[in-house]
Amino acid sequence: GVDADLGSATGASVRQGNTCNGGDDQIQTCGFDVSADRAFTWTAPSAGTYTFSLEGSDYDTVLELLGPCPSSASIAC
Repeated sequence: GVDADLGSATGASVRQGNTCNGGDDQIQTCGFDVSADRAFTWTAPSAGTYTFSLEGSDYDTVLELLGPCPSSASIAC
């Protein structure tokens, strides 16, 4: 399930956190599917290009962008 809705927030550090006590309830199309995860919804505030970063993480990370429901097709991973 989704952990939080980030709305249309942009800028540095829109969301920070960790996967402690997180479930393994997302199945991604890349990386390994054997660890705790966090899922967020986010809506682009306008058409354009956006950058997402996991820089500074203390462990290996995977970021996957999914399209809108109901298909939630993978856009990038």
